[in-house]
Amino acid sequence: MPTISTADFDDIRKNTLQAHEITALFESVADISGVAEPEDEMDTHTQEGASVNAYGSPLSLWEVKMGHLVQTPPATRSLWSRVKWGVCQAAIEEMGAEGRRPEGVMLDDANPRMSSRVDMEISLDLGATWEPMVAKNVTGSMLDTWRNAVGEWVVPEATILEAQHHMMVRGAQRLHIAAMFSGTTVRRFIVERDEELIAEIAHAGAQFWDRVDTNTRPKATTPGDQKVIARLNAIIDPKEEILDFRGDSTIQQMLAERERIKAEQKALQAQSNALDAELRARMDGFAAALVSDTHQLRWVRTAAQEITYTKHASAHLRTTKIPKKAAGSALDALIEPQP
Repeated sequence: MPTISTADFDDIRKNTLQAHEITALFESVADISGVAEPEDEMDTHTQEGASVNAYGSPLSLWEVKMGHLVQTPPATRSLWSRVKWGVCQAAIEEMGAEGRRPEGVMLDDANPRMSSRVDMEISLDLGATWEPMVAKNVTGSMLDTWRNAVGEWVVPEATILEAQHHMMVRGAQRLHIAAMFSGTTVRRFIVERDEELIAEIAHAGAQFWDRVDTNTRPKATTPGDQKVIARLNAIIDPKEEILDFRGDSTIQQMLAERERIKAEQKALQAQSNALDAELRARMDGFAAALVSDTHQLRWVRTAAQEITYTKHASAHLRTTKIPKKAAGSALDALIEPQP
């Protein structure tokens, strides 16, 4: 049974999944939808202030809900946050319906860690029943995702997931979408309730929150997740769990191949440095030299300047010898002879 939450919205945001976040749990949908942080939502960034996308994968969303990233409201309201009410009103008037602002954030007793906040509620029967409506800003770069193979206007998969999330929480049978295309045209869509997809969303949400509650990191699924992993490993903790790869032939092959490539790179860099030194000697005292009918070799000079910068926290992998107490008791236990 859906109820309106009286909790502080910051707590709701931290302890529930919102509709625009659910796409991050469906990797293929998030990947092809170009999903990004909504214009009127919180800005997500690292402790050092670097902006990151919180909704690109299960791992990136987990990083947010675990509190490893900083979330702050935008300094000023976005243009879309002011325009979307007019977009909804235009759609409502075209339908001949009634509209009202929703009272707040809604939760579902069956899925208490899923929340729904829609832009408007509309009624087609003089207020007897009310149905949710959301507004979407479809920019020129996203137009193709709202068309099918024959050019018809359709709702993309990511938005369908959001719609089903809203209907799951609110107990609604359908959701209305008022979409503004390229800032000029408003089109209306209706998404019907899909019980099978709602079950998948509920299952994905439950699995996600179990990982948060047990501090179990989701697997990396996108190239961007490698940056997340680097951030998560930037903090040195000698009590972290230590893996034993001594009997893993695949890991050993990977490490050997990495060392071979690094050795080749080192040799090539030495050859490049030697050639560069010889060229510098030949060019000493000359501004440029023709090397073909179309190219020249010339000095590029940079004036002295003072540069200041912030070095962000990071982590990388390095193979080293094991010194005494390298990583506390966790590693000591592994290297001790087994009985």
